[in-house]
Amino acid sequence: MVDADVICLDADYTLIKYKLAEFFELQYKSLAKCVVKLGFSESLLNPPWLGDMNKYFFNGSLADLQTGYILKLAEDNTILRAYYGLDEVSQEQLIETYGNPPTYNLDHLELVFEKEKHFMFITQFYAGGAFVFLSGIELNKRGLLEIGSFSNWGEKVYIASNMNYDHSNNDLSEFYPEFFTNPGKYLIRQSEEVKEELRNLRSSGKKIVLVTNSCHEYSEIVFQYEYGDDWMNFFDLVVSDAGKPQFYLRDEEFEILDKTHMKRGNHRALMMLIGCQNYIFIGDHYVGDCIAPKSIARWNTAFLMEEIYYEKRIEGVASASEIEESERCLADSETVDYYEKWGSAFVDKGKRTYWWDHILKHSSVISSNLLGCLKAIHR
Repeated sequence: MVDADVICLDADYTLIKYKLAEFFELQYKSLAKCVVKLGFSESLLNPPWLGDMNKYFFNGSLADLQTGYILKLAEDNTILRAYYGLDEVSQEQLIETYGNPPTYNLDHLELVFEKEKHFMFITQFYAGGAFVFLSGIELNKRGLLEIGSFSNWGEKVYIASNMNYDHSNNDLSEFYPEFFTNPGKYLIRQSEEVKEELRNLRSSGKKIVLVTNSCHEYSEIVFQYEYGDDWMNFFDLVVSDAGKPQFYLRDEEFEILDKTHMKRGNHRALMMLIGCQNYIFIGDHYVGDCIAPKSIARWNTAFLMEEIYYEKRIEGVASASEIEESERCLADSETVDYYEKWGSAFVDKGKRTYWWDHILKHSSVISSNLLGCLKAIHR
């Protein structure tokens, strides 16, 4: 059990649940349209391998913008696996490119994109970006898409991603207009058990704070659908456009929208506003919800990692040994089936994976679902 006076929670893939197949397809198709707007071929819009997106996306992978490879790293920065388009890169090629053992060092974990270096795909919200990058490489190999240099391609996909998630301009975004037309196609209503647990935590004296990078307009739609019209009553305070992990690094003050809703700001201003010292952050983003709150704010963290369920069928809180030693279960239609291409999210080829190692170092609680995280907080 973990003590906390204030419980801060992320929204997407934490409080908000998505239908994976439908949402991944929306991410891909909307982003591909934005890339085409930048002058690239329409061959990107519907590649024949689009139905295999669940197999090729690995949460925590990164694109090396010098080689065009998508990499999976171990705890010691050695490269466990890599793909060049749809093809796995041989160990011999990795050694020739990256040395023996093949190694790739990440210098700035807070930077999802670093020009001419890398593009990190860390959370399920980056599934579209990862698969657009991979598909562009594959189409280029087949002579169907001109991408220029790998660095140029990565930068254009990153620019298109920013266009796609620009909530202030529907002329740029392809994601928001489609999502707002039919949110129920992509969302799963939250369980009554989770709602009741949130109510119980508040009635026991805990402060519940939503800290999301999403804009308020998007949050309004998804929370109304999953929690009801009175969704704001689940929280003492809502912070939108938080910009994590910069939320823990910058000095920017809050923009106050009303007495319970703020924009942007920083974690120190949040602590001064609420007045408590004992915090826990619950979320699914390796850097913004786990490493940054633990290492910078010195808060406890509860990490929600759905891969625990995808691979092991473990529900709720589990220890590292329970997760690592449990047998793998076959994927079903509701899960991401990355194992065939990428191996385990936990231990692969005898080594802990890069992000799993960080999770173990920075998390007080690890769970496959939100309910497990909430139940781990001491009343």
